[in-house]
Amino acid sequence: MSQAEAPQTLSRDIGEKVTALRMKRGMTTTDLSVKVGVSQAQISRLENGKQGFRTITLHKIASALGVTLNYFFDEGTDTIVSDTVEQALHDPDFKRFVEKAAERFLQGIPLEVEL
Repeated sequence: MSQAEAPQTLSRDIGEKVTALRMKRGMTTTDLSVKVGVSQAQISRLENGKQGFRTITLHKIASALGVTLNYFFDEGTDTIVSDTVEQALHDPDFKRFVEKAAERFLQGIPLEVEL
């Protein structure tokens, strides 16, 4: 790959990750464009690798999709963390634990955690 092709390849790879994660989150390009503050057409061009990413735009996209910028450059470890947190937030046992911990904290009772 030539140096001239590298930025296009990177833009395409990032665009593919944005598309996959957006779809996994159940969002349309319009949904994402509203959260990011750009046009739907721009999201489409970015996802298809037809336009490069400005750092600020990529940061806003990452935030809207619930990942850090590293997700777009690493092998997706942020998705694992994000999915784990998302699952925990919907777990009734975890919710009860957090509510109990918050109640104890507000009462000044030390938190005890069994491992």
